[in-house]
Amino acid sequence: MTQAFPGKHFRQSSLMEKGTISSAVMQIVLLHALQLRRGCREVFLLCDVQRHSLAEAALILGVSQVTAKRRLLSARQRMQDATEHLYRLIPLNHTESGRN
Repeated sequence: MTQAFPGKHFRQSSLMEKGTISSAVMQIVLLHALQLRRGCREVFLLCDVQRHSLAEAALILGVSQVTAKRRLLSARQRMQDATEHLYRLIPLNHTESGRN
């Protein structure tokens, strides 16, 4: 089973060009999100998973919007790097090379 990747905040890259990712890859990506530093993880989960606004996330966490934005951008960059790394490891075409 595949599902569309919620890539609203991720830059257009090889991940988004593929359009969908497997459930297993999605689980790995979410596990990676749980490994982010606490501050980054909290704002990432609030904004990109629970869909709170940046202002709401800052209020919930008791930090300034500038701090929340910095943490969110850092978390998104780390998540982007992780997903790009995963896609370099996963073969795009399951057929053997040289076969037609």
